[in-house]
Amino acid sequence: MEKLSLLKQGEWVQIVDIPQSCPLHIPLQQFGITPGSVLFCRYCSPGGELIAIECEGGVVALRAKELSEITVRRCS
Repeated sequence: MEKLSLLKQGEWVQIVDIPQSCPLHIPLQQFGITPGSVLFCRYCSPGGELIAIECEGGVVALRAKELSEITVRRCS
């Protein structure tokens, strides 16, 4: 398992845990991104500071540093 902040463009992952202490816990939940959700990385900015993730047809762009508390597993 690894952190969502390490996601690279074109990769698929499944959310394992979003800690309650994570500032994005509620906003991600409002977008339907919860443990068990499968995400696809649409875009990573040069330098990896911004990551655009797709979940069930919706796309949201977030700062990689804000995703460092979220644990994921790679999908094959």
